[in-house]
Amino acid sequence: MSGTRTGNSIRTLRRGLLPALLVLIAIAALTACDTNATSASPTAAAGDTAQPTPRAEIPSADAAASIETVPVILEEWAVRVPGRVKSGVVTFEIHNSGLISHQLSVFRTDLPPDRLPVVEGEADVTVPEAVASTGEIRPDGRATLTLQLEPGRYVLLSNLPAQYESGMFRPITVQ
Repeated sequence: MSGTRTGNSIRTLRRGLLPALLVLIAIAALTACDTNATSASPTAAAGDTAQPTPRAEIPSADAAASIETVPVILEEWAVRVPGRVKSGVVTFEIHNSGLISHQLSVFRTDLPPDRLPVVEGEADVTVPEAVASTGEIRPDGRATLTLQLEPGRYVLLSNLPAQYESGMFRPITVQ
């Protein structure tokens, strides 16, 4: 009789604890994989990545009150953004309305926007100064990029292979 009770107890444990344990493991795995939940700016839509370059400056909380928000639309083969932006903290709200993946890179340069050096189909991030970059943004994806921009001339472009060379750039002036 004790063997039957033990067998019933084990079955009860398996029915009650095993599903609960599996749910806890799944929650822990999902929480560990959700890198966008607590990431600082720049951020991206779920599934997209946005990584700052080493020179990207994330503004302090004191600067939050004076952040300028600038919409950016990426599509084949254009970067749509206003031509002038105020200096200081700027948040680029990026939407890829194109049919293929794009990304946004911000370069500070005095070079003509269509004359940036190209290496292996991408604008060379060492000349001119690459300020920051998002990761790849899938079609209909969104990302934000918040930077401290000094006055000067900049070029916003998609730096996935051949996209800059296909005309996917826009010069802006930061005043």
